[in-house]
Amino acid sequence: MIQTAAVLKLAPRTVDNHKTRALAKLGTDKLALLTRLALKNRISSMRDKLTLAEKRRSGRKQDGWN
Repeated sequence: MIQTAAVLKLAPRTVDNHKTRALAKLGTDKLALLTRLALKNRISSMRDKLTLAEKRRSGRKQDGWN
């Protein structure tokens, strides 16, 4: 979570709050299940890329997410 927060330039607590709310909304307490549900319900795909704004905020180059 700390790495996610750093990439998105958010506080780790903010990332944790979003994760907790998503887990509760989908009725699970397992992060792996949350990921599988997001893929199954087409909320996210394995081909997702950072948006231009996310790239600018992350300041990373060619790390596999760009």
